[in-house]
Amino acid sequence: MTTPQNKMIDNLTGYFLMATENLADTYFEGALVFVCSHEAEMTLGLVVNQEMIEMSFEDILESLYNQIEVQAKDVQDWPTLMAGGPVEIEKGLVLHSNDYKCHGTIELTPEISLSSSAQIIQDICKGKGPKKYNLCMGYSGWSPLQLEEEIAEHDWMVVPATADVLFHDDVEERFQAAAEKMGFNFNNYAGFVGEA
Repeated sequence: MTTPQNKMIDNLTGYFLMATENLADTYFEGALVFVCSHEAEMTLGLVVNQEMIEMSFEDILESLYNQIEVQAKDVQDWPTLMAGGPVEIEKGLVLHSNDYKCHGTIELTPEISLSSSAQIIQDICKGKGPKKYNLCMGYSGWSPLQLEEEIAEHDWMVVPATADVLFHDDVEERFQAAAEKMGFNFNNYAGFVGEA
């Protein structure tokens, strides 16, 4: 069985952050966060296991009315919006499989990319988008050394991210799926943080 190691990782890009019990009763309670960028100036991540209830995909299409050709009535299966974080909740970011690329797409890992162009929304609507994706509204941000301090305070457990967990069909099961992927019961480590 793989057990967590109390070791800091130099660059957390492409890792999951799993909220521990220290974050109970906060925005991040039970959150699974994918780290998109871990830089000296700022760390940016997206919560990938909490659906957004304040906004719908139809709202997104209406807000992009002048930028894309697709209308809400043309979309058969509206994608689920994820509450990516408390910062700039009107900003859309798409974590997706690497079978798709448009202007501005950034490859984060060999399996996972990030796009923010309205083009990806249009392509998703037309069936030309990525095979797997998470459409996130808002993001989670940390100032320099803030995340490192939170990890040191045992607020987060750091585990390697995998595409199968990130794009798990059942959003609510992603947190547990991340724990099971590492072969441990997260409840046993709720107050412990490190690399799994």
